Amino acid sequence: MTAVALSPLSARLQEMAATTAIVDQWQVAKTFSVDAIEIAQEKVAIADMSASGKLLVQGTTADVFLAKALAVPIVEIGKSVTTDSIEIKVLVCRLRRDLFFISTASGDFAVAQQLLNQQGHENDNQITVTDVTHGRSELRLVGPESPNLMTKVCGLNFDLQCFVAGDARQTSVAKTKQLVIRQDVGAIPAFSLIGGRSLGAYLWDILMQAGADLGIKPLGFHELHVLSEKR
Repeated sequence: MTAVALSPLSARLQEMAATTAIVDQWQVAKTFSVDAIEIAQEKVAIADMSASGKLLVQGTTADVFLAKALAVPIVEIGKSVTTDSIEIKVLVCRLRRDLFFISTASGDFAVAQQLLNQQGHENDNQITVTDVTHGRSELRLVGPESPNLMTKVCGLNFDLQCFVAGDARQTSVAKTKQLVIRQDVGAIPAFSLIGGRSLGAYLWDILMQAGADLGIKPLGFHELHVLSEKR
């Protein structure tokens, strides 16, 4: 029997009566008993996306390496780009001149890793590729009120004209180190927060508390997919 991976939020999701499903060998929260899609469109919702594949790529020529391996355009520091010009869809964030964060859907992770390994073997580059999937939690805030919620827990300016789509910042959120990426769902503002696995449940609780007056509700994996398809 194939082992099933659990999110660092699994206990919280059970407490909130989530309907779970197995997706790409991960147990995920499929749906909740609230109309989360409507809430995400009008207020703010929070989703657990910890099942997404996560890689760190480091090296002085990492930008060229990724351009060849994943057909990713070279991006500025503090920016991200999503591309599906190859057989998979990947999000690539440039954190430093020599350091990149890559996110994929869980089902695309093995292909992304294989493409990176092939490029490394072919060119013998001094590049380090590290799988950090199981060492990170990933939460996603979706909704018009998500910038207001982020302002409550982080010192950055989340005005939508300042923190624009594709921006990626390593910063402190509720006194935890997080990578914050603006990843809108169509026209709906959305932010991904990626940090240490052990802090995932803590950050979920903080965001739920801070967003109570904004009407925050949990958003399931299936509900987020449906919302994405609507845009």
